[in-house]
Amino acid sequence: MSLFDMLKNKSKKSTKQFFETASIEDCCLVTYSGEKLAFLILTPVNLSILSPEDVRSKIKKFTSVLDPLGSSDYICINSTQSYESNKHFLSDLADQERNDTLLELDRKDIDYLDEIRVKMATSRQFLVLLRFTAKDTIDYVSEALTKALQLMKDNEFTARVAYKDDIKQYMAVYLEQCIFQDKFQDYDGENGTKLLEMIK
Repeated sequence: MSLFDMLKNKSKKSTKQFFETASIEDCCLVTYSGEKLAFLILTPVNLSILSPEDVRSKIKKFTSVLDPLGSSDYICINSTQSYESNKHFLSDLADQERNDTLLELDRKDIDYLDEIRVKMATSRQFLVLLRFTAKDTIDYVSEALTKALQLMKDNEFTARVAYKDDIKQYMAVYLEQCIFQDKFQDYDGENGTKLLEMIK
């Protein structure tokens, strides 16, 4: 069998399979193995006004607060689209450009993308990912999140639970859906289903 045939016959993964996401419940993602992933959205303090020692102390306190909650990861994601790949493309283009006018246009485009990046410097979201087993029910996850929020509040950290629409918005950034809409699709083409029904 040729390489072409192997690639052709190889089963393609859907987006859901690629992300190992069976469903998005009200307060968590559910994987195909049944594991539940819940997120807390952190409101960061202005670290630029703190000394390095204060920052280290805050991080240490934060991690110790979350230790009793069990398995957790920390995530920093974009809350809007990233223009970095466009900037790299233009930089490569500028390196190879021989026409001075086109080179100047490439540089202006790079400067423009830098301006956007500066304006978006605060558009990062900091999340705590809490992992729950397949045996844990959605109600149990919801109760655990309530306790986690109270624990954060008691230790002077500001956070909130990422609910279904929040989770879909974060995924939309990386799946290239429009992030400026009020309601996000649960599947590709959902927005066109009403139109198709009317045509029938």
